[in-house]
Amino acid sequence: MSTTSMMNVLRNLKKEDQLITSRLDLWLVRNPELVLTQDDLDLIKRLMEPRGSRVGTFTGSQAGTCERRQMFNYIGLPQMGRVDPVLINRFMDGTWRHVRWMIILRKAIPGLKVEVRVDSQLFRGSFDLVHLRERWAGEIKGTLLFSKMIREGIFPAHEQQAARYLLAADEDNFPHLDKFTFFYEDKGRNNYREIVVNRDPKLEHYVESELRRLKDAATERELPPILSECVRGRGEFFHECPYSHVCLKLNTWREAEQCAKAPDSQGSPRKVAERKVRPTGVGVPKPVRKVAKRSGGRT
Repeated sequence: MSTTSMMNVLRNLKKEDQLITSRLDLWLVRNPELVLTQDDLDLIKRLMEPRGSRVGTFTGSQAGTCERRQMFNYIGLPQMGRVDPVLINRFMDGTWRHVRWMIILRKAIPGLKVEVRVDSQLFRGSFDLVHLRERWAGEIKGTLLFSKMIREGIFPAHEQQAARYLLAADEDNFPHLDKFTFFYEDKGRNNYREIVVNRDPKLEHYVESELRRLKDAATERELPPILSECVRGRGEFFHECPYSHVCLKLNTWREAEQCAKAPDSQGSPRKVAERKVRPTGVGVPKPVRKVAKRSGGRT
């Protein structure tokens, strides 16, 4: 190991705002080759089993996205990205990144549990990482925006995702979890950084209100309003939405259900283009919560 690398390890050992990094650094130095045990192979098999349908539930990965998009996922509307081989490959890359880090982190941190199911009346999902004795949970993230994340802090959608998990854990009778850590890996250079945050009651209230609003809309079989930017075909929400090809053409819950059951009847780009746009409601994009920069981890 180079002198610089050893200095980074020693520096991280002294940091108190870390839950993962210092122990991970030491493990990697002592175990430069990953040797899989039968227990690891059993974990891989469990992690790679089909997850089943997400229809009829709201999930952590949807946090920070448009409420209408979340409702389409709840109904089971087919996503446009499912026929994009590049996007499918990106999802596979993310899946195996999670598997690799879960195996390594479980070895590096005694008592760590991975892929732990959590359920509540409003939300269903799985923690990537949970340490019940140390009372923290965490998420593994791969990103091409690593430098941006270091400069500007945690992405707001990710922090909202953490809030959803923590609220569900409280309702699911987990021991109270005090902290949440985000473990980011740079997809380009394989650098990593950990950012630890304390629970934020204001953010959790915001997230809980959103989930209750979505649940009420699902009970009443109502679609949330269309964002004004999406009506104009502009903005990040529109361009990154897997339902942008049908959103503006679906006016009622019944139409969305019919599209989910027979996507070719309403969901194909050609069929959608032939239909008139009659949006039942237009909303205003919600302001993105600004998150203060937080230090921690290593790059």
